[in-house]
Amino acid sequence: MKLVYIPKTRFCTISDIIKATGFGRATVHRALNDESPVSFEVRETVSKTVFLLNEKAIARYRTEIARSHID
Repeated sequence: MKLVYIPKTRFCTISDIIKATGFGRATVHRALNDESPVSFEVRETVSKTVFLLNEKAIARYRTEIARSHID
């Protein structure tokens, strides 16, 4: 059986989103779960922030995977 490489890349957490947006934990939680009362602008900001934070993580993940296949 061949061992599988598990990347160490971490995707964004709610704390990362809070730091990046400046919104409170409850606001971010409601925006992520599509709950009321959160404005469209706040939901959009949170969504864009998640995309940007995870975009960087995905790039790191791809690099880790590529390096793991070099024997």
